[in-house]
Amino acid sequence: MTAAISLGFVIALSSPPSLGTLTRVLIGWDTGVWTFLATIWVQMLTSTRDDVRLRATINDENAVTVLTVVCAATVASVVAIVLELGSTKGLALESKIMRSGLTGLTIFGAWFLIPTIFTQHYARIYYASDLDSPALDFPDGNLQPDYLDLLYFSFTIALASQTADIGLRGRSARRTVLAQSILAFYFNVTVLGLCVNIAASMVGS
Repeated sequence: MTAAISLGFVIALSSPPSLGTLTRVLIGWDTGVWTFLATIWVQMLTSTRDDVRLRATINDENAVTVLTVVCAATVASVVAIVLELGSTKGLALESKIMRSGLTGLTIFGAWFLIPTIFTQHYARIYYASDLDSPALDFPDGNLQPDYLDLLYFSFTIALASQTADIGLRGRSARRTVLAQSILAFYFNVTVLGLCVNIAASMVGS
């Protein structure tokens, strides 16, 4: 994550000043987010169950802080998107298309980032609990989930605001799911509204 953040800062600072501060910030944000997503997804898709359990037990003391900061930054990015779209009025069609593409990239990067980060947190919650009565109750019985199992759980919440066939035990799991469900609703409504706004802007041009 540190490398992705650093790369984002470098790209933002090295972008042409003529683009404007907000656009440069979004370019840097997108670079950092998509770099992080590519890295973490490769890591998750190539991890065994033992890898998941090992990673879930290290650096757990910073888990809530990282989760909070990432979610706050992602919400801030959506605010920046709204401001960026508001600045496209009066621009040429080519500039509108470029900025709309940038905001679209930011929207979907932010949307993918949150359930991905929550997946990491659910791994910590699961393996920190009593495995005879785990915090996430998979219907497979004694299944020790890998990242794909946890991605399924997290993205089901992101898409449908429900936990599908996986039960919850303990306050930590329930509160985490509640937080993700609220964020998911916020993002789904926001993404829909911004997509309509972008489409209307293109038609109006």
